[in-house]
Amino acid sequence: MHNNPFFSIIIAAYNAEPFIARALSSLITQTFDSWEAIIVDDCSSDGTFQAAYPFITTCSKIRFVGLPSNTGPASARNHGVSLALGKWLSILDADDWFCSEKLQIMYDYISTYDNLKLGVIGSDAYVYDHSLSTSRRISYPGSNMILKYNFLHGGRFPPHSSLLLKKSYFKFVGGYNTSLRLSEDWDLIYRLSRISSFKCLKQPLVFYSLHEQNISDSLDNGANILDYRDCSLILNKLSIDVTPVALSEALSAIRTLRSNHPYNTRRVLWRIMLSINSSPFSLSNLKRSCRASILLLLCLAYCQIYNIVLVLYSKRFLTKSISR
Repeated sequence: MHNNPFFSIIIAAYNAEPFIARALSSLITQTFDSWEAIIVDDCSSDGTFQAAYPFITTCSKIRFVGLPSNTGPASARNHGVSLALGKWLSILDADDWFCSEKLQIMYDYISTYDNLKLGVIGSDAYVYDHSLSTSRRISYPGSNMILKYNFLHGGRFPPHSSLLLKKSYFKFVGGYNTSLRLSEDWDLIYRLSRISSFKCLKQPLVFYSLHEQNISDSLDNGANILDYRDCSLILNKLSIDVTPVALSEALSAIRTLRSNHPYNTRRVLWRIMLSINSSPFSLSNLKRSCRASILLLLCLAYCQIYNIVLVLYSKRFLTKSISR
């Protein structure tokens, strides 16, 4: 085991038997040598340990830790980070894998351009479709400003397995929020975006695996991210810490609004909440804003209906005039 590896690769694995050997194979073929890998088995019920065992016994850089109960990816990753010795963290999903030169290219960049503010480094990626057995390259913006804008507004942003996270920043923001079972990665990157700068290298250095299970998870997670993003930004606009309690209340309110009202209502609500700078956050504030947003939408709908009627009337008037 290296006493001072530069990179610590954290793999939270749950029922990862079909994929984990490929992920570990991509590590032992790395052209850069100063790394360690910590597999945190989140109480799998399949043969994840048996699949990883040949790598654990032949490569001293790879450790395996089994959790007694299923705690979710956030808690499993935090546990792995607590054991990490490296300066930079790589959070590798068990079904994804690295290109062989990934760590070397990342190390060269960090050695040349590292500064006190650099906290998140990603890369372009290959998306591998299991159903078609094909891969395609996906590119992302490289600059800090565009990456952060895309991240907050649902634009192109590197996949989590492509990211390197500076461990000192990770610990400063408190790691993953263990109260979240979905969007825990979005939550972490959002908090890192407030204290550090981002960079994306224009080389595809990771294979992101696309299969039936993670497509389903991504669809569920996508809706959750929209809710979480709105809540986090609202809370921060109101200068309120995004604590589990505040977040839980905000998420509950947003989801209630989404289930009872159309998507546009939530957008109007969001804009109304952004205009509030000093009001304390509460569910009643959200409900009052919702009522205001509904009234605004009704006014907009009335104006739209009026315009449609006016157009139809004008067409009818013109038709009659021409026929005469």
